[in-house]
Amino acid sequence: MDYILQNSIDHPVITNTKKSWQVPDTLIIIFMVGVLATLLTYLIPAGSFSQQTVSFIADGVEKTRTVIDPASFTYAIDASGDKVYNTVGLFSAGGGIGLMNFMFEGLVSGSNFRLWLNCTHYAITGTFR
Repeated sequence: MDYILQNSIDHPVITNTKKSWQVPDTLIIIFMVGVLATLLTYLIPAGSFSQQTVSFIADGVEKTRTVIDPASFTYAIDASGDKVYNTVGLFSAGGGIGLMNFMFEGLVSGSNFRLWLNCTHYAITGTFR
């Protein structure tokens, strides 16, 4: 809504009082990403890649590294031949994975952070520390 105000010289001044869109708080964004990831567990089936060992020479030294084979992806299948979905619920008892458990688990278990850190390091570099 626009309002017309008078300034000190009696000239009309138009001010815009519409609220502009603001970026939500960081925690809201993180929570929405968690909700999206939780919903995707119901849509995307589980699967895996096979690994292979690759040898290469770097600085005159032969080295080996275990990498995934990009052409080897297969979906996980249960006994009846259906695709397996590893769904995540809202809550999970006994330290399981649940969307609403992340705050509590993050506060009480520092070892999970260390595990997450190692897995992130492995995802980036391909090696464990």
